Amino acid sequence: MNTLTAGFTNQLTRESATWWATRRWWVQATAWGVLVNALLAVMLWVIPDLEALSGGARMSVAESAAQFTGMAATLASIATVVLSQGVLVDERRSGVLEWMLSKPLERTALLAAKLVGHATALVAVLVLAPWVGVLVLLSLADGSLWPLGRWAGATALVAALVLFHLALVLLLSVMTWSRPVILAVPLAGILGADLATAVVPDLVSVLPWSLARLAGPVLVDGTLGSVGPLLSVTVLTVACLLVGAWRFEHEEL
Repeated sequence: MNTLTAGFTNQLTRESATWWATRRWWVQATAWGVLVNALLAVMLWVIPDLEALSGGARMSVAESAAQFTGMAATLASIATVVLSQGVLVDERRSGVLEWMLSKPLERTALLAAKLVGHATALVAVLVLAPWVGVLVLLSLADGSLWPLGRWAGATALVAALVLFHLALVLLLSVMTWSRPVILAVPLAGILGADLATAVVPDLVSVLPWSLARLAGPVLVDGTLGSVGPLLSVTVLTVACLLVGAWRFEHEEL
């Protein structure tokens, strides 16, 4: 067996069990599913009625869907940071991390197992489960099945943001081992992206967090306004993982 992957399978089973062997997965899937779909329902049926009653133009299903998608992508990004913040830090503080590495388990394999195990669970509970409901609600509001290709495209972009933020959390964990930093840096990017692009509009085609607002047009008409944020998310996700793996390999525990 390649020494870099020694212990990967056993560790992946352990990481997956923190989700699938407990009630954590269905509690989180239910909570986020209800939150995301309640938000969409309000935007599809409540807000348009209120606007019509006030004499304004009624929002179309497409307009509601586009606005919702940006909000949903932001929520998924925040949830990823909150749910994964302790993936490495808690184990180091409790001494479990050193104990695990005393076994036939390479550091690269440990980090890879955490990435795969938690990425699978986070995408499932934060994206796939809620967005099945999104497809149903959009189809009901539109009166016909919402185009599956557009739905799948928007869902994939939200999933890409989840993976990016998980990779960023893992990088910050091995770089700082500081929970405040692990939380502050991603949340500053998520919440500050709109302000940054308002000051410097050209950043919208560069910042990875701009992918959230670009997912709306993909859901509505299948159009990706700019490939920049998608490329940025992809490159930065890979960079975070590579730098994180290198740093973890050289970290004294």
